[in-house]
Amino acid sequence: MKKLLIVLMFLAAPAVANAQVIVAKAPVTPSNPCTPTSCTGAYVGGFIAGNGTNADIVGSGLSGSVFAGGGIPGGVVGYQFANGTYFLAGEAGMGWQVNVGGSVNGLATNETGYLAYEGVKVGGQIAGLLGTQASTTIPTALVSRLISPYVIVGAVERPFANGWMTGAGATFDLSNTLFLDIGYKYINYGAATAGNLQFNSENLVTVGFNYKFNF
Repeated sequence: MKKLLIVLMFLAAPAVANAQVIVAKAPVTPSNPCTPTSCTGAYVGGFIAGNGTNADIVGSGLSGSVFAGGGIPGGVVGYQFANGTYFLAGEAGMGWQVNVGGSVNGLATNETGYLAYEGVKVGGQIAGLLGTQASTTIPTALVSRLISPYVIVGAVERPFANGWMTGAGATFDLSNTLFLDIGYKYINYGAATAGNLQFNSENLVTVGFNYKFNF
């Protein structure tokens, strides 16, 4: 019997030596994940903006819908600090306006070409900034994913003029690395002209998806 066991062990030894040990690996969690209470770091992303411009066409005002003055796809880079109470970010973006064919009295109502901007965002949780009695009008379904509401100020460059930008928006956590940015930007050009158009200001509504680096 002992000899039989020795023979079996001898035959099984190579198989044991060559056997692969399978170890289950736990999911890797980013060292600095994006959450509603903490989303700090550098980011890149893309956006689509609707230009609801109020361009004056030969003295006639135009107040259109979100895409009355064209659509602007583009990209952004930035860095933000968000700790659940305070929010601060610096962002630069650039896009190209696409003419959507709108017209008033036979004249084009929009301007194709690039739009670049540089802005600073400042915000924070409303309750954290104003006290526990502060209320919000953000839909209940989004409250749990809200990173921060914010205001933005900065500068804008266009082929026909430069302008000043103000606006507001909010960011929402989507995953460990992704967040959503919905905003509004008002741009004042001071009655700049471009061909038949006189641009006093533009109104941009933007939706962007950003990737935050976790390093």
